[in-house]
Amino acid sequence: MNTSFPTVVRAAIVLLAALSFHSCDKKADSLVQPENGRESLSNPSIKPQVVSTVPSNHATGPFKIYAPGPTSNEPHFIVQFNKYMNVASIKELTVTCDGFAYPVRVRAKDYYYYYWWARGSAPPSNPGSRPGTAGPFRELIEFQIVRYPSYYPTLAYEVGKTYTITVDSTIEDINGNRLSNPHSFSFTPEPSFRVTGSYPEDGSKEINMYNSNASLYFNAPVPKAFLSSIHVTPAVAGSWNLNTYDSLSASFYTANQATKWDFDKTYSITVDAGARDARGNALSNEFRSSFSTAPFRVTYTDPFDGGTMSYLTNGVYISFNAELDTSTIRSAITITPAPVGGTVYSYYVNSSSVYLYSGKGFNGNKAYAITIAPTLKEKNGTAFPNQYVSHFVTRPFSIQYASPANGDTSFNRYSNIYIETNAFIDFNSLSTSISISPPASIQWSTGGTSCSSYGVLAPSTTYTVTVLPSFRSTAGDTLAAPYSFTFKTGP
Repeated sequence: MNTSFPTVVRAAIVLLAALSFHSCDKKADSLVQPENGRESLSNPSIKPQVVSTVPSNHATGPFKIYAPGPTSNEPHFIVQFNKYMNVASIKELTVTCDGFAYPVRVRAKDYYYYYWWARGSAPPSNPGSRPGTAGPFRELIEFQIVRYPSYYPTLAYEVGKTYTITVDSTIEDINGNRLSNPHSFSFTPEPSFRVTGSYPEDGSKEINMYNSNASLYFNAPVPKAFLSSIHVTPAVAGSWNLNTYDSLSASFYTANQATKWDFDKTYSITVDAGARDARGNALSNEFRSSFSTAPFRVTYTDPFDGGTMSYLTNGVYISFNAELDTSTIRSAITITPAPVGGTVYSYYVNSSSVYLYSGKGFNGNKAYAITIAPTLKEKNGTAFPNQYVSHFVTRPFSIQYASPANGDTSFNRYSNIYIETNAFIDFNSLSTSISISPPASIQWSTGGTSCSSYGVLAPSTTYTVTVLPSFRSTAGDTLAAPYSFTFKTGP
């Protein structure tokens, strides 16, 4: 009984575009041309008329074109014309809906976008035909029904009600022609009380439910007493609660932090036949939806398996689909080979992620493996199911940036020379691994991944700075080759 609403709406639009409506007569069919010959849609000698509607006249639902509920952004109905119609000509009461017990307004989906687009633009030479086309002229127009005076929350159709849509003759086509007469059609979208959907959807596999709530959605408000008709199998400690902002949905909340959906298990959610909505309408058949939860697992790593770490000062980030028993992290998660200076573990209480790094950084041009042993446990005691191994490599220790740039001819002689690397720099290597020619009265200092000079250079002098292969990172790496750049100071 569950429906992926965006999918079915797209399917409905494709159905319209394919012109496969049962309510189209032969005359209407003859007016609609294939994509390579649609001249009739903008022919001023052809008068506009409604070709078809979804739902069709006198149809009984439920229909798959719209998503029931007050937060849906899907269309309530679609009207097809034999001409490109000017959406900007659809004013506040051009299209009306009768059947609701309170005031409503009908609006063309994306009406305001197309209206202002039309005000500032001439009619396009090749108007589109689909509802999603970026232009004000369309043969297929999607409509939404909204509570008046609010223009934001869309409405749910009421159970057992018949609605009548009227398209006023003032709507205009691309040539300024109007309908000869208003067009009306009626339909009964929700003939009976039903469950319109569930989360997780029926048949869902490996859903991460550790901190998630299951939900059910209805086509009518339900009372609190209705909740006793909803069951979860196998049982999970918790309770169903109405979402009071609409009374059209209910969510299941687990009892406490120690009670969660189990990993790697199949659950069923059922609603008893005969359960009644707030107006007394009964559910004709039992509703049943099933889904399976995911195992305790890694959800994300950085670097990813087979990836590359560019900056050797970075760490390894691992995310899980459950909060961890932090007492098991250090013994269960390891990096091989061990980083120089050891591995630092960073996490917090109730964390579902771990960050591993080295105070001295990783070695460059090296292959590492991250191993997670089954001794790792989530907070409630479930053990990691199998050993997990992820691999990454590091880029060589290298210079990323230097200032002044090579070839600079006007460097301020009072400024600092700056060298940036992809690793922590060993201060002890600076005095013997950086040379400047001609010699200058400068000294070098370092902080983290960069080093800079301090001192004054000679005016109008061309200098060459060479970083020798003995230049070293705190992890013990050296440069593969010398790095040089030349510049000239200003006066």
